[in-house]
Amino acid sequence: FLHDDISDPARIINGRIVECHLGHHVLRDSYAILPFPLSHYQKMEFDYEKLEKHCRDRYRGDILDYLHSDCVHLYDLVSSFIDLFGPKLTIGGVAMSLIRELHPFFSGGSAHDKMMRPYYFGGRVQCFKSGIIEGPFKLVDINSAYLAAMKNYLHPINASFQVKRSLPDNWDMPFFVHFEGANLGALPCKDDKGALTFEKESGEFYACSHELKVAMEYGLVRIDRVISCYLATEAISFGDFVDYCTTKKIAAKEAGDMKAYLQWKFTGNSGYGRFGINPENFEDWIIWRDFGNEQTLLDDGYVQQFDHDTIELWSKPSEIHEHHYCDVGIAASITSASRSILMEGLQSAVDPIYCDTDSIICREFSGNIHPTELGAWDLEKSPRFAAIAGKKLFGLYDSETDKRGDKNYKISSKGGTITLPEMLRICRGERIFYENAAPTFSLKRQTTFVKRHFEITA
Repeated sequence: FLHDDISDPARIINGRIVECHLGHHVLRDSYAILPFPLSHYQKMEFDYEKLEKHCRDRYRGDILDYLHSDCVHLYDLVSSFIDLFGPKLTIGGVAMSLIRELHPFFSGGSAHDKMMRPYYFGGRVQCFKSGIIEGPFKLVDINSAYLAAMKNYLHPINASFQVKRSLPDNWDMPFFVHFEGANLGALPCKDDKGALTFEKESGEFYACSHELKVAMEYGLVRIDRVISCYLATEAISFGDFVDYCTTKKIAAKEAGDMKAYLQWKFTGNSGYGRFGINPENFEDWIIWRDFGNEQTLLDDGYVQQFDHDTIELWSKPSEIHEHHYCDVGIAASITSASRSILMEGLQSAVDPIYCDTDSIICREFSGNIHPTELGAWDLEKSPRFAAIAGKKLFGLYDSETDKRGDKNYKISSKGGTITLPEMLRICRGERIFYENAAPTFSLKRQTTFVKRHFEITA
């Protein structure tokens, strides 16, 4: 609706316009500082069927009240964020500024990034069984997994390493090893399509010492030849950052300040990911209205990404400077530590059927159970049945008539909304068609309505 009026400079991150200008005003996307649904704070209950064309005029007052409520609550959150942190662009930037203040470190630059990036992997998601399975089961998850990994483990800093051709005798300091050997479902790697897998049985692997230590303890890895090993000569825990955010979060909750509670919670959770930022993905964007004279842009290396009646958006890779790098080695160490907690948990689980980053579905669990202890496991649900269809596609329930709000009910369906009856039909071999009623906006393709089929893939 503002295409005719917005202007450069434009900041676009992952296809979202995060910042642009409107005259002397700056427009920003609040989701970059508040990456959670408004319902986490306050949300008026509303029947969305009132928005349907055939009846919306009749409910105009209700609709306006609902929209007004959303604006007021969002304004409260944005105002609170600015009061706490100032007019920062992203919550990740807030987290990293605080980390650098409490734990100063040298990033290392492009050469260090190239050396460490092969060791950087995401969270572990696996289906060990599929279909409709009778329990009972336990769903356990790690209390603040990434915060626990940041605080309870040492992580390399200042790009300071000793290069070795063998494993170190002392494992007190973190290290990264590239080796040939065998793997029994312990270590991550990328498959031919670039997807994360734990099922590669032999060959070359890149591993950080945190999960390698657990894997070797349980006989899940065999190292035949060390290709290279980087032993950290400087390492720290990011406990001060974790404690600072946690203390602020608890104080806000005790004071009944839900706005500050959410902001400190997500600031703490945003810290680790910022380490892994890749400047090679940065792009410069330009808003263009001089139609017919695009040759200048082409000569400068720009590529058109978005074409509208009144504007075009063009982008090109940004010129990378050494100060753009953070430290992907720290990100690799933190994510490895988090996966090592999950791996240890899997060894404490009886008949695990599914895991996702910081949670396990299993029949019994003998790990450290505590509702609040950082890095311990919390028993979230105890359902009688599980319906496992694939990664990020499962349901937990006590009976087939369960619905949202029931104690042991849980549905995970990434990419669409699936009901429990539909999940059961998927697990029985049916394909379920899903179409999102709300449009998906993208600067690199036309506005679309997501349509997809859900089917069992595990």
